[in-house]
Amino acid sequence: GGYLLTSLLMVPLYSNLSEQAMVSWGWRVPFLVSGILSIFPILLFAWEAKETPRFQALEEEEGGTLAKGDSILAELQHTWAEFLKDSWKGGLIATGGMLFEAALEGLG
Repeated sequence: GGYLLTSLLMVPLYSNLSEQAMVSWGWRVPFLVSGILSIFPILLFAWEAKETPRFQALEEEEGGTLAKGDSILAELQHTWAEFLKDSWKGGLIATGGMLFEAALEGLG
């Protein structure tokens, strides 16, 4: 999605800017647009995020005294441990796919 949007944004930039303008500041425009657009999903996620059932159970066990940072660390450790135990093959395939894509980009 982001790669396609950046490519589509480069077409009018190259068409309307001189080579001098493109070299001096035009190449920065896609990065600026990407940075601005990436803020919205982050804010939406933070607004919509709810505590996980595991966090709620831990907080109930502690009587509501758990600090949020402590629970996040515990949840991340639990999540990574589950991932490594249950889904390592899928993670390895996804990582290999991303490395393959990066290698193709490097060749182009």
